[in-house]
Amino acid sequence: MNLNAVAKTQVAGILRSFFEQTKKDADKMLSTKITGICTKDLKIQALILERSLLYGVKNEALSQIQQDLFEEAFGEDLASFWKQNLKR
Repeated sequence: MNLNAVAKTQVAGILRSFFEQTKKDADKMLSTKITGICTKDLKIQALILERSLLYGVKNEALSQIQQDLFEEAFGEDLASFWKQNLKR
């Protein structure tokens, strides 16, 4: 194929535009996927914490001191969870 210089420049510009748009589209799609994964991860973490609160102490015979420590640790875990995930 024998293209003159103007045609070569035009084809190069069209290809460059195509590749730039393709990269933008791929970046947007990746960002959407990452957001979805983070959202699902947050839900899983929240459910695990909730399960710990609901069933962790009830299913074990703990002394009052152990129950207090469990509740304190759970409160700290929950606060840490929200602190970390509100930054996202």
